[in-house]
Amino acid sequence: MTVLGVAGKAGSGKSTIASALEKSGAIRVSLDEIGHQALDSMKEEIRREFGEFVMTGDSVDRKKLGNAVFISPELLERLNRIVHPVIRSVALAKMSDDAKLYVIDGALLHEIGLSEFCDKILWVECSPEETVRRLALRGMTECKARSILQSQQHLDRIRDSADAVVDTSGDAATTMRKVEEVLFEWGIML
Repeated sequence: MTVLGVAGKAGSGKSTIASALEKSGAIRVSLDEIGHQALDSMKEEIRREFGEFVMTGDSVDRKKLGNAVFISPELLERLNRIVHPVIRSVALAKMSDDAKLYVIDGALLHEIGLSEFCDKILWVECSPEETVRRLALRGMTECKARSILQSQQHLDRIRDSADAVVDTSGDAATTMRKVEEVLFEWGIML
């Protein structure tokens, strides 16, 4: 079993790469998807910690919560203390089978404590302008996209500890060729 971590900032192409590898037979472990589930499973603790303003009915309103935590490092840290242990536990449980390749897809791979379980870590990046363009395609305003990138500046230090860096500025096919070359160098074939 090989565990590949795919890390990078928002809009860098992590999920695109992980999805392509999943289509080739890897088991994908999406930290974003698990994080969304963690918000639901920890909603009462989040309600106690942040109050009713982050709730819509009986559910955590991701947009309201995101607007609060992306402008306040203190609030983000409080949220992370609640959800990171859950995300870590669920991600590790998903890797209990003896699959050939697991791909952990997530910007916060290191912060959640999953990098130690990775055989290799691939950092993916593109220019800030391309990132903003990609996030706009998801319906995000330029201001919000830049705010998220600003809040993720601390992730730059992870780039230096990655086993390889892939520039994802090109189209998906070009990016996947680059990824496949790196995986081949590492002896990872699907």
